[in-house]
Amino acid sequence: TNYNEHIIHSTAGAVDVEVTVDGTNWTSSASNPIAMQDMHATASGTFVTVTAAGKAYKLIGKFKKIRLVQNGATAATAKMASYAR
Repeated sequence: TNYNEHIIHSTAGAVDVEVTVDGTNWTSSASNPIAMQDMHATASGTFVTVTAAGKAYKLIGKFKKIRLVQNGATAATAKMASYAR
């Protein structure tokens, strides 16, 4: 993407976030933790590696591609918005 800041919102189920900086090699929260800031946490600066339903998360970084993959048996629904260059 052309952006440095990304918001991920999971409305159902949990999702793993996978990123690539070269378009070929993917890094996931399972293989190499990708920390996302929990925007709904009561404590400022709370970071997680897997999303939970009904929350929004902030991911900072310059990635060629980002993909969201269902984590667990519950069907996941998630949206992503990128902003800030």
